[in-house]
Amino acid sequence: MSRRGRRRTNRPSTGAAVPHRKISETLLLFAEPLLREVDAHTTDEQLRSGLKVAILAWNVVAMEDWEIGRDYLAEARALLREGGVSSAPFDALVARRRELFADDPRAVGEWEILREPGGRFRLRASAHLPKRLPEPG
Repeated sequence: MSRRGRRRTNRPSTGAAVPHRKISETLLLFAEPLLREVDAHTTDEQLRSGLKVAILAWNVVAMEDWEIGRDYLAEARALLREGGVSSAPFDALVARRRELFADDPRAVGEWEILREPGGRFRLRASAHLPKRLPEPG
């Protein structure tokens, strides 16, 4: 692979890789299946609802990697049920996270949607890491 095509990473003392791509860019790639239908007529609330599900799925996988033994997935599904939300899109995103983004140890903190002219939007988000990254393996 050429030097240009290689993914750049930081390597913390544990040897785990932290991607250089902004978490906001990564989240938009991750949430792409939910965002396919977004256009100028999509309301901020609709967009926010979709991204909430995507960020919940992203963080559940990160937190389960950080804190082995706690069932964040079951807790998230219970929250969705209580809110009357189907867990099918959430479960699909959890599978997508594990399959395509498993090497990204970050969780999402604060985030916001910024609307641009023409209905386009940007996502601003902060990334968080556990105090100690798990060993790669």
